[in-house]
Amino acid sequence: MTIPLVALTGATGFIGRHLLRELPKRGYKVRVLLRRPTMLPPEASSAVVGDLAAPRNMSNALAGVEAVIHSAGLAHGVSGLPEDDYRTINTEATVGLARAAARVGVRRFVFLSSIRAQSGHVASEVITEDMEPRPTDAYGRSKLEAERGLADVNIDWVALRPELVYGPGVKGNMAALIKLASRPCRSRSPALPDDVLSFASTIWSRPSIPCCAPTSRCGAP
Repeated sequence: MTIPLVALTGATGFIGRHLLRELPKRGYKVRVLLRRPTMLPPEASSAVVGDLAAPRNMSNALAGVEAVIHSAGLAHGVSGLPEDDYRTINTEATVGLARAAARVGVRRFVFLSSIRAQSGHVASEVITEDMEPRPTDAYGRSKLEAERGLADVNIDWVALRPELVYGPGVKGNMAALIKLASRPCRSRSPALPDDVLSFASTIWSRPSIPCCAPTSRCGAP
């Protein structure tokens, strides 16, 4: 039996580290796509170094891959021009990676988007899948434009929109995050890393089943 190979971006990030540990347990080999040379994580089967904003030989990096999980992204602007920063990394690099994946026959593209693609950091009503997205900042707009760009790529794809992700290693006040996450609220978005892992694993392994949810927007050309 052939073990499916998954390409993972953002493997050194908070969610990426959880995915890297979990995916081999669920029967997948993992090829990590890294920005710079580093020690190969023990859970990874292989690694490729490259810049998603200026990809080179991406076809070779994705050779033999059945699914891409794209968790890399820019959360904070770096140049003082946030629209340009976010567009380059979160939008253009995401769509470019999906196009490269489609060219080499990758079956599935999983994109870690954000609830900010749907609304601002607060909302006056319960957010549903039927609402028109209204991002309020450059980060949210870049994630939404990436989702819309994926709809034009000839690949089966899904975008996850987690509201809150917390756990050891997240920057900020952990106690405050845990207290917030424990409060009752009308939300069905994944908050814990395990929820994101389960969702990502399920949608990847069952590509023939529609997978839209209040936290995702899906498309299959």
